[in-house]
Amino acid sequence: MECLTAETSALLRRESARLGQRIDCLSRNRDAIDAYLAAVEADTRFPPGGAAGQE
Repeated sequence: MECLTAETSALLRRESARLGQRIDCLSRNRDAIDAYLAAVEADTRFPPGGAAGQE
């Protein structure tokens, strides 16, 4: 394309890479939160000191 300069192309490539890194970071944070919630919710399904159904 005639309207795309080398400088603009380089800028857009850097911005795209930066956005990709941010998306990866956000995905890792989401996965960590989901894992934390799953672990906490699993612990709350049973009373402290024993499994469900034990007296």
